[in-house]
Amino acid sequence: MPGTRRSAGTLLVGVLGIAAAVGAVGAVGTGAAPAGGQPVGNTLSVSSTAAAVGQVVVVSGHDAASCRGRSSMLAFLTASGTTPVPGFVPPGAYPVLELFPTEVAGASWTYDFAVPAYLAASRQSGEAVGPGTYTLANSCDGAPAASVALTVTAAYPSGRFVAMAPTPDGRGYWLAQAGGGVHAYGDAAYHGSLPGMGIDPVAPIVGMAATPDGGGYWLVGADGGVYAFGDARYLGSLPGMGVTPAGPVVGMAATPGGRGYWLLGADGGVFAFGDAPFLGEAAGQGFADEPFSAIAAMPGPTPSAGYVVTSEYEDTVLAFAGSRALPTVLNGPSMAGGTVAPFVGVAPAATGTPGAWAAEVDGGVFTYAAGEPAPGFYGSLPSVHVTPAAPIAAMAATAGGHGYWLLGADGGVFAFGDAPFLGSGTATVPERASRTLLV
Repeated sequence: MPGTRRSAGTLLVGVLGIAAAVGAVGAVGTGAAPAGGQPVGNTLSVSSTAAAVGQVVVVSGHDAASCRGRSSMLAFLTASGTTPVPGFVPPGAYPVLELFPTEVAGASWTYDFAVPAYLAASRQSGEAVGPGTYTLANSCDGAPAASVALTVTAAYPSGRFVAMAPTPDGRGYWLAQAGGGVHAYGDAAYHGSLPGMGIDPVAPIVGMAATPDGGGYWLVGADGGVYAFGDARYLGSLPGMGVTPAGPVVGMAATPGGRGYWLLGADGGVFAFGDAPFLGEAAGQGFADEPFSAIAAMPGPTPSAGYVVTSEYEDTVLAFAGSRALPTVLNGPSMAGGTVAPFVGVAPAATGTPGAWAAEVDGGVFTYAAGEPAPGFYGSLPSVHVTPAAPIAAMAATAGGHGYWLLGADGGVFAFGDAPFLGSGTATVPERASRTLLV
């Protein structure tokens, strides 16, 4: 089956470490348990009270009995942040998810929470997450919010792998790191990197896209800054336009012709540059309370082929195509039961109707489609009983749509279907300045 859910007791420990199982060690509740054993108010517990950016912490909670038919909000915010209420994300908070109304008097849930690199913000710039004390809070229907302190031990290391892009023929790929380092494998040519030019990016690199001939690539930072290498043209950036995104930028995708690109914000906002048309965005479409995590260009001969995006926690995959119509919601497997793991990557499928694969932080892969034919499922890490040594950070698909790669934060590469394994981030690529263009 296309991917599996993990039980609530499993946690990927360490950005570059090994997997280990841990039990819940922290809990805060707001209501006493009745005779039946179920708490009356909101509760919250975490598997670990300390984690670095990018680590996964298992979060469990119970909504107040008064939440029947109402929604609740789980948010990650600064210690001084305002307690979230359903339908409102305060400045200096990261909206983990809004739980949809339940038909029972109180509901219990479990989610895998990946500590974000940035806090989203309402009508202001994102705030970088660094070492310090933060708060996870669960609120519902005006009942006192349950909260638990979470100590962030470290920000993203510059060596963390965050994105990948394949060559046009699928016989090579590039891997990008948070500090702007680039590694080339197979027939992928090295065109330069930020460390190779002595440049420290203002914000961590979060996305990458390649030109259609493989002669260059772009990197994008969480602030929307764009860096161009090789024959990739600089076509604009958010800082260059004086624009501060409402939420941090989380990824980018290039048009089929390579003369434009889209940037995706965590709030679902889409920014178009060059000949990339704006075809719509998740922000303002009823998805405002769920962070988005990845974007990919749909295959097609023209820029208007469109793009697909995926949310981080709500299992929402949307396709944008045509003349700025409402997005097409792609259908996937039922996500009922078990622990929900964050989605970190999306890759479009070359099918007759919009379709895509979405990858979770544990290497689970799920297929989504608007109709038939649906994308083929070529495997996942849980389906082969593999626990990655570090969280999965990105995915990419082959041009023919019969395979895909998963990239781990430690540079590990996992290949499925007709996607060849050509090397991983443990190899060293020499830094050199030839054929490099940075604007």
